[in-house]
Amino acid sequence: MDCDRVRDALSATLDGEDPGLDDAHVDAHVDGCAGCQAFVAGAGALNRSVRVRPAEDVPDLTAAILGPRRAEPEVVEAPAWARYGLLTVAVTVLLLSVPALFTGSGPHDGRDLAAFEVALCAALLLVVWQPRRAAGLVPMVATLAVASLISITVDVANGEVPIVAEANHVLVLVGLGLLWVMAHPSRGRSAAPALA
Repeated sequence: MDCDRVRDALSATLDGEDPGLDDAHVDAHVDGCAGCQAFVAGAGALNRSVRVRPAEDVPDLTAAILGPRRAEPEVVEAPAWARYGLLTVAVTVLLLSVPALFTGSGPHDGRDLAAFEVALCAALLLVVWQPRRAAGLVPMVATLAVASLISITVDVANGEVPIVAEANHVLVLVGLGLLWVMAHPSRGRSAAPALA
């Protein structure tokens, strides 16, 4: 049998491929051929050295990957002027609303509106204290502002109340603007000092 064909078959066997020759014939040839015996020994040693070798040294990155250092998002503080403005709006609305809790403009409706405005003031004061909550309040105050504008427009158009009497509702619009600024602070504005 040709040594080249046997060595190709032996090499294929080492690589886990089909040798293309009968194993018994290959073994019989290798038993009687010193050159092919040397090939088997050399190829086997080379195969082991390539497949089985010590792992390369790599730095231990466990601490860096699992350690306490995590990417923290940059915290952008609401501007101080917006917080103080919102505080002013909340206190003003509160001062205007509390008396209406007891007097009201009607037997029931005026007191309900005043109670709602007092609750709004509590929410605004919470945002002054914890500005990170501003974004959560924006949808509710935006809805209130739109509803107030509709109510003002209808009342004034029907001549039910003078526009001056509705001026206190402007505070809701101002509060909405201040909330928006606090919910979407931009980088570069002055950081708000702690109020508490």
